[in-house]
Amino acid sequence: MEISGNENHFVFTKRIEFSFDGQSEFVEMREFNMQELKDYQRATLGKTEEEQTLALLDKLDVFFPACLVDSSFTFKGERASAKQVYEVLKKNSELFTQILTCWMQKAEDKKKYNVNSDGESVFS
Repeated sequence: MEISGNENHFVFTKRIEFSFDGQSEFVEMREFNMQELKDYQRATLGKTEEEQTLALLDKLDVFFPACLVDSSFTFKGERASAKQVYEVLKKNSELFTQILTCWMQKAEDKKKYNVNSDGESVFS
């Protein structure tokens, strides 16, 4: 197998569709790589579910932009950077929580996820 050019090939990605400011939008998130998974496991090992959630939130500034593969967001007519998308989405805690929940579902569950404007997950 030729490995050159496979840097952007991911086994699992999730496309999460939602409504934002009255527009249909999406983000596509990849799975964690081994280093990210190791960092996450170190931060959450032996912790309660609530502590694990807080540990993930502490790491989101790095994890979310790094794992954002694609989105419908633009900035001045150009594709918005992963960091710009993260900065916009994290300001809407209800929607952002739903996006994170969909993203963190088990990797083997390859369903398409939608988040409606009421913040409810809709699975198709």
